[in-house]
Amino acid sequence: MRGDIARRAGRLDGIAVLDAALHRGLTTEADLAEEVLRHGGLRGVLRARELVGLADGRAENAQESHLRIMIIDGGLPAPEPQLVVYDDTGYPVHRLDLGYRERKVGLEYDGRSHLTMDRLAADRARMNWLASDGWDMRYFTAHDLYRSPGLVVATVRTLLT
Repeated sequence: MRGDIARRAGRLDGIAVLDAALHRGLTTEADLAEEVLRHGGLRGVLRARELVGLADGRAENAQESHLRIMIIDGGLPAPEPQLVVYDDTGYPVHRLDLGYRERKVGLEYDGRSHLTMDRLAADRARMNWLASDGWDMRYFTAHDLYRSPGLVVATVRTLLT
């Protein structure tokens, strides 16, 4: 069934549905792969097979899935979802929506939940800690993802080169 949704939906919605199904434990990667094999020559099955191969249950919301697939479609390496950042003692201190550990590049999707004063204060403390640890962070909003996806990809490409 989830493979069928990925087959009929657009790329962004398809990857978000697959990621969410994996994240919620509704299916497994093996089950998804088996499901799309059953659909043979149906319309959209090639896209569904590709999306199943890219699906990742670590994504926590649709926008993280959308950001990840935009980056991949832009010809860049897939970022790691929910990348945990450790301090010098090996203690986990922060988790990034997406990132490239070896390059110390982090990517965040900031939605409406980031607009409260408490969240703003926590975000600023987190940003300062990450910057002091050498992380190069970029923050994207719905406007960036859906109105300027090319700029999002170019920004990430610049960070990685």
